[in-house]
Amino acid sequence: RKYKPVARKVKPVSTTMPDLSAQAFKPLEIPATLPLPTSPPSFSSLAFDDRMTADRLDVILGTIPDDFLSKEEIDLIAFVVFERRLAVAFTDHKRGTFSRLWFPDYKIPVIEHTPWQQAPIPIPFASRSRVTEILANAFTSGKYEPACASYRSRVFPVAKKNPGDLRL
Repeated sequence: RKYKPVARKVKPVSTTMPDLSAQAFKPLEIPATLPLPTSPPSFSSLAFDDRMTADRLDVILGTIPDDFLSKEEIDLIAFVVFERRLAVAFTDHKRGTFSRLWFPDYKIPVIEHTPWQQAPIPIPFASRSRVTEILANAFTSGKYEPACASYRSRVFPVAKKNPGDLRL
C-alpha cells in the first residue's frame, strides 16, 4: 500500500470560529391544535383524495400488529393520519421542503480555506442510464439543486437487494 506523500498532508490551521451568536432567530408561534375527537369517524368513511388514498392508509395501518389496538383506536389513528396527510409523502415528487418561515436560511460559519475537488469515480457503463434517471428525479423533486460551487465530491452508485435498483 502506498502512503500519502508529505506534500499532500493536511495541516490544521490555528484560528478562531466566527461569532455564532450574531445570527438572530425569531421565536416560532405554534398554533393551538384542535383536540382529538372522542368518537372519530370510521376508517372507511373518510373522504380520500389523491394525496391519501385508501390503499396508502392501508399500508400505514398494516404496520400495526393484529389485536394490538382496538377498532376505535385504529379509527382514531386513521383520522389523525388523514388530517395530517400533507406531512406524509409516498414519492419524492410529493415530498416538498421545509418552509423558510419555520426554518430560515442558516449561515454556516466558514474559515478561510482552499476548496476541495475530488476526482469522480467512474460509473459502469451498464448503470449510467439508471444513474442519470435517479439524478434527474432527484433534481425535479428538489432533493438536489444545481450549483456552481468550487467543491466537488464523489458520487457513486451502490446496488440494492432488488436487481437493477441503485442508491447514490
